[in-house]
Amino acid sequence: MSFNPVGTLALPAAREEPVGAYEVSKARRILQVGAAVIYCLFAAGIVFGYAALKPVLVQEGVYRNYCAAGKGFPEGTCYEQEIRYAAGRTHE
Repeated sequence: MSFNPVGTLALPAAREEPVGAYEVSKARRILQVGAAVIYCLFAAGIVFGYAALKPVLVQEGVYRNYCAAGKGFPEGTCYEQEIRYAAGRTHE
């Protein structure tokens, strides 16, 4: 019995030889580096951009309705509010 949903894996008959960086055209290398830099900028914005956004959300009172009167942390948030901020960051 096989649990493989795509059938058997057919390996290629011939393997390509690795190519050294000096054998690749300069335009292709520049394109690869440019694509990597753009990818890193987009990924870093998603990961590190939230740290700058959270204080604004707290200041604006987002999810303040989850906090009971007199209960909370010194920075003005409560446990339930922090859980909502974390859930927003992880897209759950």
